Formats: sequence, C-alpha cells, structure tokens
Amino acid sequence: RGWTKEWFEQGRAEGIEQGIEQGRAESERRGLRRLATVRFGESARRLDPLLDEVRSAATLVEIGEWLMVDALDQLITKVEAAAADDRVR
Repeated sequence: RGWTKEWFEQGRAEGIEQGIEQGRAESERRGLRRLATVRFGESARRLDPLLDEVRSAATLVEIGEWLMVDALDQLITKVEAAAADDRVR
C-alpha cells in the first residue's frame, strides 16, 4: 500500500508540473502571435499552425527572440525546424 500511495503522489506531482509547463507554453504562444501580428500584419497567420506544434516554453521564448530580428520567411523556416525538433523529442 505504501508504494501505491508513493506512485500516486509522484504521478500527481508530475501531472502538476506538466500542467504548469503547458500553461507557460500556451501563454508564450499567445504572446508570440500578438507580436508577430504587430510586426508582420495578417501574414503572420502563416505561423499559427507551426506555433501550435511547438510544445516547449523554452523553444517558444527562443522563437520570440528570432521574431525581433528575422524577416517573416526566415522566421517561418526557423519555426518549422523548431516544431519538427519538438515533435522528435
């Protein structure tokens, strides 16, 4: 019984951690969409499906840095590669 409770608690803690990470990633994703739209206008919608594929909040933060300096086509190429990398993990 003790090990069952321990496994339950461990699973619960991991679930909470995953939920926090997913919330951070979703928040980053929304912010990136807003910034991209301000910078590139409606053409930035081309990024939407790619951003949906990126799961890591850290990767999304990195994409935000690219957003500041890259042209839209360069940004899309980098985000495609990042999304593919996130799918592999």
